[in-house]
Amino acid sequence: MKAKARAHILEAIVIAIDNLDEVIKIIRSAKNTSMAKANLILRFEFDDAQEFRPFWT
Repeated sequence: MKAKARAHILEAIVIAIDNLDEVIKIIRSAKNTSMAKANLILRFEFDDAQEFRPFWT
């Protein structure tokens, strides 16, 4: 089960890396971390397990 959960999270990382320019644009254009997170979840259809967790917070 732990391996499946990790694979699920890695899927989101692969999506983010494949779309890195768009991810950066979304983060830079957001007014705050909450908006960046919400916009990334909406755009890439991430779920709760894959939610955006910025390293700077």
